[in-house]
Amino acid sequence: TAGEVEAPVLSGVEAVEALVVGLRWDPSLLEARVRRRCAAVFPAMISEVRALLDRGVASDAPGLLSLGYPEAVACLSGKAKPGEALALYERAVLQYAKRQRTWFRKEQVRWIDVENEGAWDPDALAARVTQWRREKAVTPVLDRSTA
Repeated sequence: TAGEVEAPVLSGVEAVEALVVGLRWDPSLLEARVRRRCAAVFPAMISEVRALLDRGVASDAPGLLSLGYPEAVACLSGKAKPGEALALYERAVLQYAKRQRTWFRKEQVRWIDVENEGAWDPDALAARVTQWRREKAVTPVLDRSTA
C-alpha cells in the first residue's frame, strides 16, 4: 500500500520469530517519572558538560547535541537559568517519549500496562511472556546479528 516500505532482502540473513514486549505507562504517570528522572540526572549532566567544555570540546560537538545536552550547554553559557534549562530538558524528553509511542503504534508489540499488571514483578512478567509465547504471539523479523 502507499507509504509502506518493503524490507530489503539480505542474503545470508534468516527470518526469526520475535516476541516484542513493551511496557505501557499511563501518560500522567509517565510524565511524572520523566520529570523525576530528569531532575535526578540533570545536575550530573551539567557537571559532565562543564568538564567537556573545559577540555575544549565545542558546545556544538555532535555528542553535545543529543537529548539534554543542549539544555546543559544553555545553562552553562548563561542562555538559560538552571530551572529553565531543566524545564527545557524535561520537555525534550517528554517529546521524545511521545515520538517513541507514536512510532511503536505501527509495530506489532504486546503491551503490558505497568500500573495494573504487576509489570515490575519478574515472575509475573515471565509468566505473561511465556503465555504469549505458547499462544505463538510472535512476529517474524530479520536476525540482524548475521547481516
